[in-house]
Amino acid sequence: MSDKEAFVKKRILTAVLLLAAFLTSYGQVPAKPPAMKLEDVQKALVLIEKPEPAPAEWKAGFDLLTPANVLAMLSFASSDWMEGRETGAKGFLMAADYAISLFKMWGLKPGGDMGPASFRFQDGQVTQTPGERTFFQAYSLREVEDIKGSLGLEVRKGDTIKKRLFRSGVDFGWYSSGTMDVTAPVVFIGYGIQESKIGWDELKGLNLKGKIVLVLSEAPGKDDPKSPFQAKELKDKYLPTSPAVYTPGSPARYNKLTELAKLGPAAILVVSNAGQDVDTFKNLAVEKGRPVSTEQPFPKIYSRRLSLLGAPPEEYETAGSVTISVTREIADAILEGAGTTIDELKKKIETIRKPASAELPGTRLTLQAEAKTTLVKACNVVAILEGSDPKLKDEYLVIGAHYDGLGASDGNVWNGADDNASGSIGVLAIAQAMVMNPKKPKRSVVFCLWSGEEEGLFGSRFYVAHPLFPLAKTVGCINFDMISRAYDDTTSQRPLRKYKIPGSEELLKKIRPAFLAGAQTLQGGEFADWQRRLNAFVGLDLILDERAQGTSSAGSDHNPFDKAKIPYIYYDAASTTDYHKVTDSVEKVAGDLYAKIIRLGYLTACAVADK
Repeated sequence: MSDKEAFVKKRILTAVLLLAAFLTSYGQVPAKPPAMKLEDVQKALVLIEKPEPAPAEWKAGFDLLTPANVLAMLSFASSDWMEGRETGAKGFLMAADYAISLFKMWGLKPGGDMGPASFRFQDGQVTQTPGERTFFQAYSLREVEDIKGSLGLEVRKGDTIKKRLFRSGVDFGWYSSGTMDVTAPVVFIGYGIQESKIGWDELKGLNLKGKIVLVLSEAPGKDDPKSPFQAKELKDKYLPTSPAVYTPGSPARYNKLTELAKLGPAAILVVSNAGQDVDTFKNLAVEKGRPVSTEQPFPKIYSRRLSLLGAPPEEYETAGSVTISVTREIADAILEGAGTTIDELKKKIETIRKPASAELPGTRLTLQAEAKTTLVKACNVVAILEGSDPKLKDEYLVIGAHYDGLGASDGNVWNGADDNASGSIGVLAIAQAMVMNPKKPKRSVVFCLWSGEEEGLFGSRFYVAHPLFPLAKTVGCINFDMISRAYDDTTSQRPLRKYKIPGSEELLKKIRPAFLAGAQTLQGGEFADWQRRLNAFVGLDLILDERAQGTSSAGSDHNPFDKAKIPYIYYDAASTTDYHKVTDSVEKVAGDLYAKIIRLGYLTACAVADK
């Protein structure tokens, strides 16, 4: 899944690693929610201690979803044979073939692309037989590699011109998507902050369009309790205690670099407010695939630079300006013509508490990059159970989970039992349960195993951009991601923190961490209502997270459906210290919890597809 919370649990893609030196520039200030009331807590916590017998019409399928059955499939899907299921790699295709063999055995129809037509020449005539549907939805990714970039500096003082050349991967790091060549003057903008409430404007009178900007990360006065930026609102905005995670759709998101990019600079050079050059060099080693720490193996997926072709880009993929993390050495070289250093300017700003922004006359920078670009083939796996009603079968419920993982390298396999073999096996198990159940739902059910989630929700984004079944007739999306690991008394406190209000004490005492799960869905939608009704037959302690349209968490494959205004529900469980490590293995799965979440998803699918 993505640090989804992610992507997000899921991640800002590989740029997080490449631009680690300026991640602290990102401030995220969520819109302040209204004070929670006891009735809100009672509505959000769906607690069932003793479940009732499953509804008779769906019982046969329900009874198949036992811990033993789902763990048997999960053990194979997360085995070393699958080589970590990296998108497009041998292991992923093996896992896809495994899923397709099960779909065929259960009698499900292919739901993917149309295969090629066949031609036959006989008796002087050519006849054509139309192609048939396959189980694959193919799409393409652009992989950028072997990037060779340079930053050329020219400082003119009178009749003297001083030139220096810096190399990417050696002197600085950046996330480049291809070839570029730009020369422009330089503007120093301090911290690049405009806050009228405290009379602070470092951009006043400056025109940044087409220029290269040098900016400090974070905000002034990081360690000064008297600084106006220590006020809670501004501190949360500019000086977060941990790096912010990019989450498309989050309300009131603030990103300093994104805001600066809107002013049209050719590039933004970011120097760390408090870091040292040695930190940047460590992250350059990460860029080359060498981990800073040797305690954990480093998956090669993090050094891949992929973009999705044929679907709208995400906001972080179209920031508008090249952003480069530079060392103090480079910053001081750029400021040499002004007769100062970055630390001298930083001290000046924080001492007099006034901006020190200025254009740097006689200073020009040239950014150049060349890259090798490769086309990578990828695919989703799609099957369909046709609805039983002659009219309603032309409406569709999508049940999906991502099948891809972090792959294998240097003798290590990221088995990804929880992330996300668990979710994809949940999809397969529900497919089997629906087929084996005597009663079939009225609407058609589309089973999707997404690929490319770990790199940017590529598979689900492509499906929404190129749906195999009309989105206008898609009644909902069910998504599973990381549904197999249980909370304990300590880890359960984090998701429950916001519900600890006066009057909720007795309710919270009833929660059993071993059966605690999450369900994110559309605020006031039918999916939320179904959870309150159907959990009575399952017995989870469920946290129901209802959100406004378009504000779903961005770390998993329900997000593109939410953006397309399709109702969704997203199930997850505990995120543990094994997340994205080689230790994410099937032996640590909580079988009873895992089966219960799949059962709730099955009953929800039956209810929505048969309403």
